[in-house]
Amino acid sequence: MAMNAEKRSEWFSSLAQKHGVSSDTIRQLYGAMVDGGGNQAQFNLPELGGMGQWSAGGMIMVGDMFNHALKSKVLDLCLDLSAAARTDAEAKP
Repeated sequence: MAMNAEKRSEWFSSLAQKHGVSSDTIRQLYGAMVDGGGNQAQFNLPELGGMGQWSAGGMIMVGDMFNHALKSKVLDLCLDLSAAARTDAEAKP
């Protein structure tokens, strides 16, 4: 079951605090993940190093390709968001 808008906003805020990024970055990354069926995302987010990609199969690319801490942050964020993004992607008409 999908979350209502208020609960989703609260969840995004808690994830933003947990990962040290803005709620807007979480919201945009989540949108990219929903567009990718919850299994992949392409994004261009300054807080995540600019242009990047994530795939559930384990592929992570960020603009600063030798920044392993950033790659780890993107991976953790995507893992936290992926199940809900898949649910929302499946619910899209």
